[in-house]
Amino acid sequence: MKFPVRQIGGDDAAQSAPVSSFALINLESSESFVFNYFPAEIETSRRANWERANTATRQALTFANIEPKRVDVPELWLDGTRDNQSLTPTIRRLYELQELGREGAPPALLVSWGDREERVILEEVRITELQPFDGSGNPLRARVSLTLIEVQQYDDSPATQRTRARTVTGNNSSTLGFF
Repeated sequence: MKFPVRQIGGDDAAQSAPVSSFALINLESSESFVFNYFPAEIETSRRANWERANTATRQALTFANIEPKRVDVPELWLDGTRDNQSLTPTIRRLYELQELGREGAPPALLVSWGDREERVILEEVRITELQPFDGSGNPLRARVSLTLIEVQQYDDSPATQRTRARTVTGNNSSTLGFF
């Protein structure tokens, strides 16, 4: 699905454009940060946690939980050399995606690339300002690394918890406890 976005990651003039590159969309304000240079690699990972339970005859595994998916983007580029534009305002807007939102925490974001979309929070931003700099020492080029964490949505009603417990254990008994 393509989203019309208000682009604030490139030049300062806001414009409407389909998401066709790597974009972070603030789900509270609908503002977006669009990287005009697609990353060379994007790594996603997810982990299911299991706990060992000792019984009289053997060691069994029981399901504990699933950690949120991580999206690591080791190298994105910001470049203002064509227009000789300082990247300082652009870098500031990127860091603003980690500031407290209406809910008292940084806002959830939608990360979009290709045909992929993930609801995430921005855990870490790393920026390396590179040469060239303008005559005042402002950065014209920067390498950006991002770590994003999936926002998990759960229905924690007792019926859903029982269904999840039966799915994990393979037991269809209605007397399973909650976890």
